[in-house]
Amino acid sequence: MIERSTPGNHAELLDVLESRAAERPKGRPLPKHPKAGDAVLAAITRSVATHLANAPGVVLGEDPEAVHQGRVATRRLRSDLRTFAPMLDEGWDDSLRADLRVVADALGAVRDAEVLALRFEHTALLLSNPDAVEPILHAIAAERAEHRTELLKHMSGSDYLSLLGRLVDASRNPPLSDAAARPAKEITLLVAKPWRRLRKAVRGLADEPSNAELHRIRILAKRARYASEAVAPVVGRRAARFAEAAKHLQDILGALQDAVVAHDWLKEWAQGTNKVSAAFTAGELAGLELAQQRDSRAAWREAWQDLDKKKTSRWIPS
Repeated sequence: MIERSTPGNHAELLDVLESRAAERPKGRPLPKHPKAGDAVLAAITRSVATHLANAPGVVLGEDPEAVHQGRVATRRLRSDLRTFAPMLDEGWDDSLRADLRVVADALGAVRDAEVLALRFEHTALLLSNPDAVEPILHAIAAERAEHRTELLKHMSGSDYLSLLGRLVDASRNPPLSDAAARPAKEITLLVAKPWRRLRKAVRGLADEPSNAELHRIRILAKRARYASEAVAPVVGRRAARFAEAAKHLQDILGALQDAVVAHDWLKEWAQGTNKVSAAFTAGELAGLELAQQRDSRAAWREAWQDLDKKKTSRWIPS
């Protein structure tokens, strides 16, 4: 049983989470000759299981990794539902994806604050006076506390509790369309759409794309990665190799986006403080974030070229 000494006394929520976790399928191994629907079910089950496994840790608040993994699972499930939409009854996933987005955003706000704190703790070691970062860390801690309060409020509400039941139902018996009866290898067709969107977006960039444009490329790379990972149990090593290359691109652009967010946060915070020493420290940290942006910008095109190689992507139908 989970320890009940939680802030705000969320024992009832923890009980519901345990109950739902016990209801979901323990695993979805693919049969020897899988149909497309088997692959869809396996992907949904995996993400639901990961979300339910980490939700208690989110409530307890003792391990930041629970928030991270819960956020990833929620985003991955939204992506899988988008990818596999042709294999599901039309429109069934729309409200589910919308509700999952609310959860992902609430988890994301907490996670973003945690990432900022860890980032500044690390970069502070490069400063002449690492202790000078303390006012900044205190401000981030206050933001995280506010976001966590909102997250737990949402998770204790009727919308989220209803969503849990729908997630379990989705992992047990999603409404599959007639297309789900096709041979599983036909789901490679579903990877083509996110891949084409990514490739078109990259080819449409100028020589020096904006941070916003590169953030969009990161999102599209993540969708292509999730889609290839979802079909990898059927397709095999080719899809896994593509997913690894897509993750590498995503990680580089993620480092860029983290640096952009951190720089903008520091700039705004410095403008609001009346402490000269604290503003100076924020300026030092902001300079390090600009250096990280330059490094990421210098590296992302090589990662893209690796992903775009025919030996990596040729298994995807054109």
